[in-house]
Amino acid sequence: MKRSHTNHLGSKPMKIIPQFKGIIDFLSVTKRDISDNQVSTLNRENRRKFKKIKSLFEINQSETLKIINDLPGEKTLVLDYVLISKDMKLIDRPYNLIYNYVSKKYEPCLVILFAIILVNGNKYPISFDFWISENMLEEGEVYLSKNEIAKSMLERLVNKGLKVDNCLFDAGFNCDYLIEYLNDKNIPYTCRASKGKAYKTNLGKYTPKKIFKDESNRRFYFYKKVGFVNKKIVEFCGKESTLVVVANSREKLLNRDFYCLISTEAKTYTEIFRSYKNRFKIEVFFKNMKSYIGLESFRTHHIDKISNHISLCIFGYIMVENLSNKIGKTFFQTLMYIQTETRSTLERKLYPIFKRFKPVIEKPTFQPPYKAKISLLSSF
Repeated sequence: MKRSHTNHLGSKPMKIIPQFKGIIDFLSVTKRDISDNQVSTLNRENRRKFKKIKSLFEINQSETLKIINDLPGEKTLVLDYVLISKDMKLIDRPYNLIYNYVSKKYEPCLVILFAIILVNGNKYPISFDFWISENMLEEGEVYLSKNEIAKSMLERLVNKGLKVDNCLFDAGFNCDYLIEYLNDKNIPYTCRASKGKAYKTNLGKYTPKKIFKDESNRRFYFYKKVGFVNKKIVEFCGKESTLVVVANSREKLLNRDFYCLISTEAKTYTEIFRSYKNRFKIEVFFKNMKSYIGLESFRTHHIDKISNHISLCIFGYIMVENLSNKIGKTFFQTLMYIQTETRSTLERKLYPIFKRFKPVIEKPTFQPPYKAKISLLSSF
């Protein structure tokens, strides 16, 4: 007879389902001070268990988007790539040979695009995909650039009903076809812009240096911890936008050496900076996933196994971040708390969190990302 555990919300017996047990097992071996060799050893010892776990995670995207759309608050979509280097002799998809400017040689690397929704300070990674270089494609596959993958992901999410109030991304995504798509769908955006790009004004099309060439220095507002700031209304990709330029120092101001932000929302300097600052929350997500949850602990080069491992990492991240909000500890402190508490205590505390997103879990059938993108829910 199987043992049952009591839910702390009532006396009704709590059935521990495989997905939940898999997350607890995963978190129990995910520590910052465990080396790759030790993690690999632990995974081999539990080979059969982890082989079953990896096939239990897939997300019903329609249900996921419905849950996110129903959340109160402004919904900001952030797009960004994360690079995960691997010291492996065998190169296979989805790994690519990426040039490392530090070691000055090509190294195998995963390039993963994440789409994350920010709502009231919480992070919801709802989709990820791999960029695969042209020489790694299989027969019949169509090559997509990194920005084409980003546009395809955004287009698919919007077509499935995702409601986005604004979009944030770095200069690497600042391409005409992605901007034109956002303008066509009337999705406001704020992004880093190249200072070498030309913007249309009443007098013609000029770079920021020429646009602000005749502006007197006293017309630049000094914004603390940022620098000397000024803005103008320009036309970019057929839509009126706000071009904000920043000179980090007085010397750069005199030389008109700017870095730029461009936004389609009518906001003040501070509002545009605060909005763009939210983009860095995805960097915190990457740090926690890589340092604490095991996103870098891959022991395979197969795309389906890597995808399932990322799914498991996402669910582990969900449990830790939700619990950290409840107990008022940092992400790392919460992870250490999980790894030092008894199993029964963890099941009582974590099961209500797991139960909230359990309905969106489906039994998966793996499909390569160029056929069907794998989409994930982070937390709610």
